[in-house]
Amino acid sequence: MPKKQPPQGNGNDPKKQQKAYLEEQFQRSQELVGEEQKRRSTQKQEHVEQEQASQTLAEESLRKEAGEEEAKREAQRQWREQEKKRKEKQEEERKEREEHIKQIEEQREKERSQKRNQEEYMKSLATQNSRMMTEENRKVEAEKLGHRMKKEAENAALRAKLEVDAQAHRQKQDATRQTNKIRGDVDGREQKKLLEIDKSAQQEKVKISNAEQQQQSSMRYDYERKRRELQGIENMTLRQQKLSELDREERQAKSRIELDMQKKKGEVDSRAQKEKFQVQSSARKERDDAAIEERKEHSRIDLDRRARRQQAEHDMVKRFKEIKDLQRKIIKGEDVE
Repeated sequence: MPKKQPPQGNGNDPKKQQKAYLEEQFQRSQELVGEEQKRRSTQKQEHVEQEQASQTLAEESLRKEAGEEEAKREAQRQWREQEKKRKEKQEEERKEREEHIKQIEEQREKERSQKRNQEEYMKSLATQNSRMMTEENRKVEAEKLGHRMKKEAENAALRAKLEVDAQAHRQKQDATRQTNKIRGDVDGREQKKLLEIDKSAQQEKVKISNAEQQQQSSMRYDYERKRRELQGIENMTLRQQKLSELDREERQAKSRIELDMQKKKGEVDSRAQKEKFQVQSSARKERDDAAIEERKEHSRIDLDRRARRQQAEHDMVKRFKEIKDLQRKIIKGEDVE
């Protein structure tokens, strides 16, 4: 770089010119020092970054090498596992083949045994054919005879049961008719007594009503007479007062008569209701007693019916046993009476 010449335009004073020149050179040297420091700082930073990049690259290389080693160990482990599974599969297939061969041999032996048994069976069947035919004919004969005799025994038991049921039904109907007759008689007597009670009560209430009318008529006549007597009072205020008192007295007397008559009628109704209740209770008891007797009779009939049906069933079972013994003798070839 060419050196700058001292400035020429600063007057003619050499000292001032030299001072200005030195200051300018100092300033220039300071700028150069700053630029050099900045350049060195930049180089240092680049060097640090290069060292960090180299370190990172080295670490990545180490990690990569470690990963490759781990992958290699994993691949070897997987290969060992696959080899183990392959050997286990081969061993399993070998066992399956041996088991299959064993099953084939067992099946062949089973077939040979079955063939021998079949041949022995056919020989035995051929020797026993005549005897079995004879036994079969006896069985057929015994079965036919047994079927006919069992049918006869069943029909006999059924007829006995039907007769028992019919007789029990008739007996129940008779018992029910007798109970209904008793109920009808009780109902008739009950209705007759209730009507008599109502009639008697009605007659008593009529008498009470007639007596009430007579008392009312007598009372009205008596109070009319009193009113006529009061009409003779000359003082109108006093006369009106006495008439009002008489009217009030008449109403009270009339009310007493009505209450007395109502009380007597109530007593008649109460007495009649009590008598009707007694009649109804007595009739109800008679009907209940008849119903109880009917149920007892039905229960007795049912018990007798069940006993006779069971006896018919027992006779049939006994006959079945005799038929079975007879069939057994026929099959054995024994003499039958």
